[in-house]
Amino acid sequence: MDIEPLKNAFWAIVVDCLVQFHGMPRGEATSAADALRARVGVPLPVAGPAAPWESDLFYHNEPLYVADDIAGRDADATAIEAEYEAIQDRHYGPAEQIAFGPGFRASSSLGASG
Repeated sequence: MDIEPLKNAFWAIVVDCLVQFHGMPRGEATSAADALRARVGVPLPVAGPAAPWESDLFYHNEPLYVADDIAGRDADATAIEAEYEAIQDRHYGPAEQIAFGPGFRASSSLGASG
């Protein structure tokens, strides 16, 4: 499975969070996200070569929290929850589609008679 499109979506969400929730100009947000992305997966000198899965572990972070780290301050996750979900849906698609594939809707499988 090619996960590069999901990684691209992750970073697009980081950029959108920097712009929308931290007021960073888009060009600056893109540059900051690109700089961090370039460092993800680069092995630490003391750790030796990176295993292929090591950089993938980074992507278990919430893109919002990565944006917060880049900005140096936390956005109020509770206040922006709906906006953040809309950003995620725009780049990832609804969560059900990520987990179960395109076209899946949880409601479509409820109450279905077999």
